[in-house]
Amino acid sequence: MKKIISIFGLFFIALQSQTVTWDVPIGGDDYWTTDINWSSGSAPNSSSVAVLFNKQPTASIELDSGGETSVGSITFDNALTASMSLVPFGPSTLKVVGAITNFDDNRHTFGLGLTAGANAIWTGPLSFTNKVDFQNFDISVSGNLNFSGTRIYFNINNASNYGSIDLLSGGSITLGGSTKIDISATLASSLVAGNSFDFINGAFAAGSLGDLPTLSSGLYWDSSKFYTDGILTVSAIPEPSTYAMLVLSGLIFFVVRRKSRLAMNPITK
Repeated sequence: MKKIISIFGLFFIALQSQTVTWDVPIGGDDYWTTDINWSSGSAPNSSSVAVLFNKQPTASIELDSGGETSVGSITFDNALTASMSLVPFGPSTLKVVGAITNFDDNRHTFGLGLTAGANAIWTGPLSFTNKVDFQNFDISVSGNLNFSGTRIYFNINNASNYGSIDLLSGGSITLGGSTKIDISATLASSLVAGNSFDFINGAFAAGSLGDLPTLSSGLYWDSSKFYTDGILTVSAIPEPSTYAMLVLSGLIFFVVRRKSRLAMNPITK
């Protein structure tokens, strides 16, 4: 009986630690759902499967299952030779219940892309030692999002469509001190004063703000709330006359306040 239990236990452990590798043969393509693209002979769709990418795809890997595809974890190792992206197509959903880890080297970017109507659900920790590109998409995370020595890229497509991180219940973010956050814009000249972008419903308490899009003349990026609230705002540079009015208002306020104090507390000799 004990022997049977032991055998069952070993089988259960093996099942839990099953690893499936992206192993595209001649004649394969860049679709997740193509069975021959995987070492197991079938496209992974189980929370007990660990997915390993150690062979470079020729383009973005597209997921068009029409439903939810769930895996235990995803790892990108340092055998990759170029940047790559995972792109679920609506109404497909890619759900990763464990960790997403990127060990690719610093030359390459891993992109988390979505099309309209698609979803990506990361319930486990995401750990990136190098680059990650969130593009124009909102990524929801309920685990810990950890960046160490990473460059993070967000793109602004327009005033209402831009990349962001949505920390769900239990979600958190950890940034290493050397992490840089770069912002790009598809058409920066279309941005106007008052446009505000909330890149995370939390805080970028560590790391540093890197590259920013060049705005039209007379505008600047207000980053005063970026590290505390993840917000960047396009603001207008005050005109010289506005500066003068501010200074004058300050002087008038000072004089009035001083006279008021003197009236209340006259100087006696």
